[in-house]
Amino acid sequence: MNPQFSTQELEKRWLIWDYVSMSWTEIGLGKDEFPQYIQKIQQHYPNWQDVKPIVNDVLLAFVSVIPFMFVFFPIIPDWGYDKDYLLNKIQKWQDLPTWRIWLNPLRWLGYPLAIMMSLSYVRKLKKAY
Repeated sequence: MNPQFSTQELEKRWLIWDYVSMSWTEIGLGKDEFPQYIQKIQQHYPNWQDVKPIVNDVLLAFVSVIPFMFVFFPIIPDWGYDKDYLLNKIQKWQDLPTWRIWLNPLRWLGYPLAIMMSLSYVRKLKKAY
């Protein structure tokens, strides 16, 4: 089990969670929003090696939901996820033991889908580094 994140660390992580999770919302980010998000992320994380594990956490945390997005399309949020929802999800996620993550068969199906759906967002973020 990981130690609880400080409020400041949660806020920093939230920036990345919010950015990546926008890749599977109905609206997504506009062209002018990408630089704003990326600049905020870079202020807190100076190199890609610090960002990459958090991006992977986001992908893994949402993969059990993503397969259902194709079946029940209305569950995709229009404008992104609520900040409190994401902060709560970050806290719950960091408490989950790694071995338990892979017991859920939906994660095996959803992980490739999450990667495909967020690929352009992750590439833009990585390119900025």
